[in-house]
Amino acid sequence: MQKYLAALLMIGSLLLAGCDEQPPEQSPSEIYSEILDELRVTGKLSDAQMELMVREDADSLGWAVRDLTSITDAQAESLSELHVLWLVDLPSITDTQAESLSKVEELYLNGLTSITEAQAESLGQVGDLQ
Repeated sequence: MQKYLAALLMIGSLLLAGCDEQPPEQSPSEIYSEILDELRVTGKLSDAQMELMVREDADSLGWAVRDLTSITDAQAESLSELHVLWLVDLPSITDTQAESLSKVEELYLNGLTSITEAQAESLGQVGDLQ
């Protein structure tokens, strides 16, 4: 009985010692790659993923993305911080998103299938819209 108790205590202490270990941190490029892989599968990003990607590309001041088929209002606001933005596969936006995206200096919305008058008015403020 004592040897079983000793074995149990040893296993418990090993488990507790392992709990202090943190998983290895991923590099920004690994995180970025995982986010892009998820985007290719789902066509969407979470608000946190979008913010991370915009922040990662902030130095380049521009961002091009394929496979993105929808954005949230919060994501459009994050994207509005960029100077150049290509949203190649985005089929639609809301009036609120158009207002946010109007802050981008150079905007490519090749995938839009239709826009409202309010969206056209907002997007008319973009310096270079294609």
